[in-house]
Amino acid sequence: SSICDMLSYIGGEQMYRQVIEISIEEKKQEKSEKYKPAIYGQVRTYKANMKNGDYSIACSSAEQMAEMSIKAVGVRDGNFSNTLERNHDLIKQKRACRGKFDSIDDADLKELRNAYYAKYPNNPYHKKYNTKEQAEKLGKIASNVVDIALDELDVPMAERDKELGKRDKIETVDDFSVWRRINND
Repeated sequence: SSICDMLSYIGGEQMYRQVIEISIEEKKQEKSEKYKPAIYGQVRTYKANMKNGDYSIACSSAEQMAEMSIKAVGVRDGNFSNTLERNHDLIKQKRACRGKFDSIDDADLKELRNAYYAKYPNNPYHKKYNTKEQAEKLGKIASNVVDIALDELDVPMAERDKELGKRDKIETVDDFSVWRRINND
């Protein structure tokens, strides 16, 4: 009887651990999902500011596109502490994602981070990040980060089409990219 009780207890303990692990995974997924509207919103904000010629704000939005994307993946994978999630260091966040964003150069992430401050007129970066060329460069970098994140998060094409705009003509895999969708007008 005591052996049966012990086995029953061990089995119950294992089930309890499994339930806890599932609950933790669900929480991480749920928290990660909350970043997707922010990503889509920043893409739309970037696009609108480019169209309006407000390039310093477009540069800042590009940084936010990248930051929200990296955070969504890092949170989902459980690689972010609360401190790192609240942090704005894109390079530290990239490293915490363990290789998922390795195709993005650290120097580009540093430039995006600096560009975030371009929205403040009294900030020295405001003068550096206020041209169409600079905003386009940063938009392309950020779009690549968003593409990686959406792939990592297994976001279906139907959702991407709904949130980011559908391509009129699909000829290559690049036609699905965020950058192409931004410039679809």
